[in-house]
Amino acid sequence: RIHQLGYDYFLDSWNVYDYTLVVLSGADIVVSVTLPDSGGLGIAKSLRILRLLRVYRSIKGLKALQGLWVIVQGCLDSLLAVVWVTMALFLFLF
Repeated sequence: RIHQLGYDYFLDSWNVYDYTLVVLSGADIVVSVTLPDSGGLGIAKSLRILRLLRVYRSIKGLKALQGLWVIVQGCLDSLLAVVWVTMALFLFLF
């Protein structure tokens, strides 16, 4: 994408976010491979949690497809019921 858009790639904050995650993950891998006892970069480990924002970004894009968004919302809403059924099955089996 950077090759296609050039410097315009960095005008979108999501692109800067993705670029930063990729660069820090790459640096973490290089440090982990070259220095096995170092444990990698501490900041890259903490940024792994922020990768969930990329999932949010993808789900936010689904809102444009209203029918698909209804299905995703229904699946998310049913997760609590799935947890209760799993707990009940666990109690019955053990």
